[in-house]
Formats: sequence, C-alpha cells, structure tokens
Amino acid sequence: MSESSQPTLTDIAYQLGQITQQITQNNTQVNNRFDRLEERIEKIESRIESSEAKLAEEVKRWDERFFNFTKDNLGITRTIIITAGVVTIFSPFVQALAPAIKELTVRFFNLSGA
Repeated sequence: MSESSQPTLTDIAYQLGQITQQITQNNTQVNNRFDRLEERIEKIESRIESSEAKLAEEVKRWDERFFNFTKDNLGITRTIIITAGVVTIFSPFVQALAPAIKELTVRFFNLSGA
C-alpha cells in the first residue's frame, strides 16, 4: 500500500489479482478433488456391479445345487418307499419259504440239520 491511509487503485488491483489467483488455485484443487472422487465413485460402482454379477452367479449355482439335491432326495425317497413296499409284501412269503430254504441249504452243503 502507499504511504497514505487509503489504498490506491493499484493496491486494490494487486489484491484483487492475488484473490483471483487464490480462487483459481482453490478452484483447481476442488476440481482435482472432484475428479478423484468421480474416479473413486466409478471404481466403487464397478466393484458393486462385479459383486452383483458374482452374487447372481452364486445364486444360480445354489439354485442348481438345490435342484440336484431335491432330485437326489426324490430318488432316495422312491427307493425307500419301494423297498418298504417290497419288504411288506414279500416278508410273509419269505417266512413261509424259510423251512424250505433251510432244508435246501442243509442238503446242498451236506450239513446236519440241527
């Protein structure tokens, strides 16, 4: 400033230039930060999309596993039901044939009937 108590136009112009330069620097810094934030947001969005895709694939795998598990259980259930039915139907028949089977075994292996 000049020696007088009032600033001159040159002093004001200089101060305005410095303020403008500071604003420009601050604006540049804000823009740089904004650009970095945009990049980070894009990376995060990319990760989210990747995670969603992985999750969708995993859900499909679990659906397939569940379908196969259900199909296997259906087969096992059918086998158990058929086996139970066969045992129920043929157990009296086998009981009736037990003496004949015992006799054939004794004769075939030359065992003495105990």
